[in-house]
Amino acid sequence: MITDNTQVAYLCNSCQDYEIKDITLFDFSGVRQKEYTCECKGSTLKITKNANKTFKVDFFCPVCRSEHSYTIPFSQFFSEEVFSFSCPHYEAEVLFVGKKDLLEKRVHEYVDETIGQSQDFEYPMDADSLEGIVKLSKLVYSDPDKIRFCGCKGSYSVAYNEKAIYIICDECNLSLPIAVDKVNIVLEEILK
Repeated sequence: MITDNTQVAYLCNSCQDYEIKDITLFDFSGVRQKEYTCECKGSTLKITKNANKTFKVDFFCPVCRSEHSYTIPFSQFFSEEVFSFSCPHYEAEVLFVGKKDLLEKRVHEYVDETIGQSQDFEYPMDADSLEGIVKLSKLVYSDPDKIRFCGCKGSYSVAYNEKAIYIICDECNLSLPIAVDKVNIVLEEILK
């Protein structure tokens, strides 16, 4: 069933919290594009109503540090259900669209689940692996040409989780994952 109002929640790259916006179908009367600013004033969500009955949602993703665009059909955008959209580079839900109240509940459940997982987690790495991650990270920023894995000539960024360190090209967003238990081996190969 389609409604005439919806909510959109996106992960703000400034305050790192989900900003929830109420949107009605009438917001797009006479305009194709609307911008919504986070309460912290640090990020903007841009929604464009396309001629083919879809909505394009654009914002800067704090997870992978790049701009994302999601095209959402009208029937999903104004649905009684809640839909979530992940960062294409990582398994993080960065955008939710759906019915008011249900969306807020779903966002809170996702945040609680994510926080619970991070609190229960114990890093399975030893001091040597941790030292290797620090050394590799420093090398990525100080001398990216030693690690070059794509055709771009720019810089790289580093992200990590409990399983791997990810070296990410700042230009093309190509990612090179290196398992935590392989970091020292890779570091030795690079330094040869």
